[in-house]
Amino acid sequence: MTATFSGGGTVTAIADMVVGAPSNSKDTFFGFVAPPGEGIVNVNFDLGGWTNLDDVAFITSAFVVVSGEASDPSPANEVTDVPRDMALSWTAGEFADKHNVYFGTDFDNVSNANTDSPLLVGPGLDTNTFDPGRLEFDQSYYWRADEVNAPPDLTVFKGDVWSFTTEPVAYPIAGENIIATASSTSQEDMGPENTINGSGLDVNDLHSTEATDMWLSGEEKEPNRAWIEYELDKVHKLHEMWVWNSNQVMEP
Repeated sequence: MTATFSGGGTVTAIADMVVGAPSNSKDTFFGFVAPPGEGIVNVNFDLGGWTNLDDVAFITSAFVVVSGEASDPSPANEVTDVPRDMALSWTAGEFADKHNVYFGTDFDNVSNANTDSPLLVGPGLDTNTFDPGRLEFDQSYYWRADEVNAPPDLTVFKGDVWSFTTEPVAYPIAGENIIATASSTSQEDMGPENTINGSGLDVNDLHSTEATDMWLSGEEKEPNRAWIEYELDKVHKLHEMWVWNSNQVMEP
């Protein structure tokens, strides 16, 4: 019998289906394992001589791989903006009796740490959770949970290294949540909206010298009376306010 898989591959099994006539009491079983992610799409019987088939049954099953390793970390791996007072948790390995948690700010150090390392912050934990305490703002952390079997086996399943980054100390207010108005504008493309829409700023927060990336007031009726005003979407606690001076190419 030959089975064809959805990926195009085949496998053949041979079995003796002959018994003394007129008996039809012999059951014959064939087993095939499809490659990962594939299924069986065709089965072909190549029968030699006279053969009687009474019933044919196809039975499928999925293999469940039991893992001894920790999985499903919380916070999720590589997630950002994590509250700095959260707790670590994970799905325990199938046979875990105890858990060893390693925690630090360097991937390699956490990956290579053993039970003698100061990065072992949670030795022999009874539960699959750990509270690292209040963390620093805007800091990347790495952690690993090793699962330890019960005695007398005491097998240790070394876990993967997971990471997350904590929340920043402050968040910039998006320009769409601010309304900028000014006493005047020198020309249409040099309005006050240029001070909140990020125009002219690069990834290092340095500003261009293009005039149309900035606001320039028009000639005021009264000297020294130019003004600019910002209306926010709600009340915010101010941490910092950054202001870039207008420096055009024509200026020294």
